[in-house]
Amino acid sequence: MYSNQKTVAGADILEIKEKLDSLTDVISDLSSPPEQIILNNQELPILLKVSKKTLQKWRDTGIISFSKIGREIFYKLSDVIETLDAHRQERVHKR
Repeated sequence: MYSNQKTVAGADILEIKEKLDSLTDVISDLSSPPEQIILNNQELPILLKVSKKTLQKWRDTGIISFSKIGREIFYKLSDVIETLDAHRQERVHKR
């Protein structure tokens, strides 16, 4: 083994596998209508490529709709798409 290589612990591999399984579920659900797709607070930041802190800020400021059941937070994909459309900036043509 090279000195600069890191070993991956079994717990790390399990965590990576869980995230991949979760994303696989999201991707397979994309064939469903957006109003039927529910994302949790672990899936949406990965899908949007933003941090959980950014999502929290968006929730706190009312930018994004969500549901909270107990300690769990959920988002409807249709609401996420609606939010993205509402904040869409048209491309400015420079000449």
